[in-house]
Amino acid sequence: THGGEDVAIYAIGPGSDLVRGVMEQNVIFHVMMEASQLEQR
Repeated sequence: THGGEDVAIYAIGPGSDLVRGVMEQNVIFHVMMEASQLEQR
């Protein structure tokens, strides 16, 4: 789903500072885009 549920997420490497352990599910897309340095169209 694309709800606002909290999910556990962990990361290492470039952009891992954007991950905070438990985050709302709908924020993860934006974290991935920022970490990969891709532009959203």
